Amino acid sequence: MKEEIKKMDSYSNSAKFLAKYNITTLTEVKEYKSSAINKIIELKGLRENLWRKHKRIKTNEEGKFICYEIQKLATKINELNANIKLCNFIENRTFIMKESIKEISQKIKIKGKISKKDFKEK
Repeated sequence: MKEEIKKMDSYSNSAKFLAKYNITTLTEVKEYKSSAINKIIELKGLRENLWRKHKRIKTNEEGKFICYEIQKLATKINELNANIKLCNFIENRTFIMKESIKEISQKIKIKGKISKKDFKEK
């Protein structure tokens, strides 16, 4: 039961993600994922620089401000990581769906051929 709920949450979150960013194709998902990865790299660099500044602070006020900025970056990084996970889920689900569609269409073709033979014989 818990696994089914998690799966439904994943479907729901992926639908919200697609609607929020107005994504309609798998190519757009891959482009978003790529840009998110690049943005995370950039944000992690900024966060690292802030930690270096934090080590050299002279006032308590300055330290609080730097910690606040680091927290904002961490929140954004976490959001982007969650979106990347959703992109991976969508990519995997799309591949599975394509395979299922191929299998179903092959079965339909095979049944269609059998039905035509049966009809001609009668």
